[in-house]
Amino acid sequence: MTVSKRIVSWILVITLGVTSIVGAIFLFNGEGFFKTTVGIFFGVIPYELRVWANDEPEVTTEVVDTINALNNEINVTTETSKLYYLNNLAEPLENVYISLDTYNLISIAKSIFLSTEGILNPAIYPVAELWNLSADRLSLILGQEVISIPTNEQIEIVMQYCDFNDFTLGQDETGYFINKNLAENKIELGAIAKGYACDLAYQIFSAHNVKGAYLEIGGNLITYGDKTDGSKYNIAIQNPRTSEDYSAFGVARIDEQTISVSGDYNRYYYYLGDRVNHIINGQTGYPVNNSVIMCAVQNVSSSVPNLFATENLMVTPYNYSSTYADAFSTVLFILGDQARTFAINNGLSVILAFETELYTYEYFASSGLDFTLINQNYVQVFE
Repeated sequence: MTVSKRIVSWILVITLGVTSIVGAIFLFNGEGFFKTTVGIFFGVIPYELRVWANDEPEVTTEVVDTINALNNEINVTTETSKLYYLNNLAEPLENVYISLDTYNLISIAKSIFLSTEGILNPAIYPVAELWNLSADRLSLILGQEVISIPTNEQIEIVMQYCDFNDFTLGQDETGYFINKNLAENKIELGAIAKGYACDLAYQIFSAHNVKGAYLEIGGNLITYGDKTDGSKYNIAIQNPRTSEDYSAFGVARIDEQTISVSGDYNRYYYYLGDRVNHIINGQTGYPVNNSVIMCAVQNVSSSVPNLFATENLMVTPYNYSSTYADAFSTVLFILGDQARTFAINNGLSVILAFETELYTYEYFASSGLDFTLINQNYVQVFE
């Protein structure tokens, strides 16, 4: 399932006196060019890229090509992708050869699955399809009332095919590969792929030593370098309980960091008047339904990902901070009332929004975050 996340672009970044907008703009301030580039990831997720560098066209092209290459290999609705083939056409134990990036992404996903005891489970995709919460099916009923949902018996049957341990990664003389035990096994990596794409972009920014840059993909954002005026990046997080596209919950100010947001407010449908959101608990096979309505994770430190130790990663050491922020924001959203305690115990910097009763809202922000609440309907709670 695709984990939908959103950071409002209208107040996303302010630099050179210009607020970022949807579209493409070119400016020159004597220090280098910057350009706003927009595109689509996973077929439905918009992204926005801005680079400040003298070689901006080269950097932008490399980032966009990297995003497209990853998308073309792991987008499960694209019939030419490797994961589409793995999910729908591959025989049991047939090796499907994949790129190094896809291998690394699945390695990270596997480690997160094991460390969270299956709470975050990319192999839950057959159940997401059963619930009509896969990206292609949900787009047809988004925000609408449906007349039926899966029965407990149907969920129990399909859950038999949702064990990530049924997938095996390997390498031989041909290259990196993945296979599966059962024909019914399927995976989908949307819960961490956006963060991984941001991390790949960060490595490109670093290799080119750009003056400044950011990439935002569906609620995952990573920044590099400085704004030209030396101020922080202003990141507005959408109010999770409004029908207005441009209503902010609050603003986080960050330097060269990452932030990832998960919530129940962009991709959902209704059944008997209740919201059925797209994030599924990988242990139970049921969409998440608890008091947490939004979770933002900021700047995962290099020590925190040790919770998700990955033995098979075939890369030089790099702190995949956006990938792990992507994962943690989803895990915390699923944990619900336990999210705040988990974040505190594991040293995570988070912003959580709760709906404790109908139209009654609270929020929690970790100490040390540069965060300002905008919507006064939320009452702050502390540790």
